[in-house]
Amino acid sequence: MAKSNRFGKATVMTPDQLGQLWDEMNEPYRLISQIAYFTAARIGEVLQLEARDLRGETLVYRAVTTKMKKTREVEVPVQLRSLLVQADLPKHGYLFPGSGKTGHLTSRAVETAVKDAAALIGVDGVSTHSFRRSMATHLHLAGMPLRAIQRITGHATLAALEQYLDIERKEASQQHQAVLDRLFS
Repeated sequence: MAKSNRFGKATVMTPDQLGQLWDEMNEPYRLISQIAYFTAARIGEVLQLEARDLRGETLVYRAVTTKMKKTREVEVPVQLRSLLVQADLPKHGYLFPGSGKTGHLTSRAVETAVKDAAALIGVDGVSTHSFRRSMATHLHLAGMPLRAIQRITGHATLAALEQYLDIERKEASQQHQAVLDRLFS
């Protein structure tokens, strides 16, 4: 069930839909959502990133900012590295500063930008969590082992990770058959 009014699961977008969505978004919301996608992070974690958390080719989500209260280091994929190099990010403090009490942009502001862009491209059920679910699903469909995906997403258990994956029974059967065909042909 697609997400609606905070109920259901956030839509998993195809790479084409992600590209269309990003084409419709303005900065800094585009970059925030791209970081969320490429590092399979929650929007709240991305918004709390500070300049010190970007360490060369590694992005550090500090324990104090993560849901599981565990520091998670993610290698920055090449596609994201080039976007970060092009961005005019602050050298100190929050990467995405805001004028409110928190000192950084709010998840509500990002959610509004995401929903507005999704409406323009005609995709329902998109939320800020779509980026995290989409990346986990894309990695899984590409054949990455669940344990490796779990390391990237920071899920405490495989069962928790599996809830994120948008794999239908038919797709699972097709993947199963494809593996068997490779093994026994």
